[in-house]
Amino acid sequence: MEQLSARVTSFVLVAAASVIALVTAAPASAQLATRVPSSITTTIGEFTPIAAVANLSLGITSATDSSTTFPYETTTQFTSSGIGYISQFGLAAGTLTFNFPQPVSISHLYVWNAYFTIELDHSINQVEMTFFDVNNSVLTTWNTLVPIATIGDLTAYSSNLTLAVNGVSKVEMNVQTLHGGNEISLRRIAFAGPAESNGIAGAFADSPAPAYPCPATDAVTIPVPGARSVVLLDASGREVAVQTIISSGLVQLAWQGLASGTYFARITTHAGLVRSAVVVQ
Repeated sequence: MEQLSARVTSFVLVAAASVIALVTAAPASAQLATRVPSSITTTIGEFTPIAAVANLSLGITSATDSSTTFPYETTTQFTSSGIGYISQFGLAAGTLTFNFPQPVSISHLYVWNAYFTIELDHSINQVEMTFFDVNNSVLTTWNTLVPIATIGDLTAYSSNLTLAVNGVSKVEMNVQTLHGGNEISLRRIAFAGPAESNGIAGAFADSPAPAYPCPATDAVTIPVPGARSVVLLDASGREVAVQTIISSGLVQLAWQGLASGTYFARITTHAGLVRSAVVVQ
């Protein structure tokens, strides 16, 4: 069972001609915030209820990073709850889907590989990730190779995507190969992105507010107590001219002839920034 002592990755951007990726530069030195999913589902089932797929987000917060530790199950049995996830018996490939409560910016992948110390070769290896927006349209697709887990290291393998993908509502992680085992075996998976950004996601990405109606034709209302100012951004982060009224904790936006698509309202309050997705039909 070969183990990798150096953490290396090979990223290949797979871009279809019909897909426009919403990306911005993501310097390695940028401050990151981990995105907490609202749910995680899978097509490959669960080996046991103790190793449920939902365990992949247990203890994941916005402050989680690659130095955060999560334990292995060190016995030959499922004796500890909340360790991580193992796929259904004999299934070494399949899809994990991460849903986010509001669109976020993602530039990094964290993988705490393997469930058991006795089965490190069940670690995921070749992975394809597909990023979707609020309309379930593909933003971009990435391929990566994840190194096998190391028994003495409880921290995460961290991969920098080089480009931050903005406006992500869902990530499908298609596990294609393992390092030799016959079930997908993980402790945790997490995604992170720039803590601050001038684009459609960033510092305000984890402070969402609903806009209604959704979708809208020519106007929306967003309840935001303490709102002071608002700008509307298109998918590339450019400001869009709209009429705005802020009154009694409500932000109202109105427009004429705005192209169909998803926009993002960036609202300044006394407590910080709030973001709201505005879907125009």
